[in-house]
Amino acid sequence: MSGYNTVQDGENSLLHAAVLSGDETLVQRLITQRAELNKEEDDSTPLFKAVGLDDPAIAIALLSARAPRNR
Repeated sequence: MSGYNTVQDGENSLLHAAVLSGDETLVQRLITQRAELNKEEDDSTPLFKAVGLDDPAIAIALLSARAPRNR
């Protein structure tokens, strides 16, 4: 499943992009496809991005999938 976790220079992983766009359905789909929940971009995990964007539904989905709460 490396494609879900691949990051090219200056690009977001699919999970980070889904979080940033607020697409909860896509976030859930990527979680079920085993996207890497602790992958950091710009020194932030998807969970930290969701919390920073004040998106509780996505943050709860990531926490329910056991996303790490700290680094």
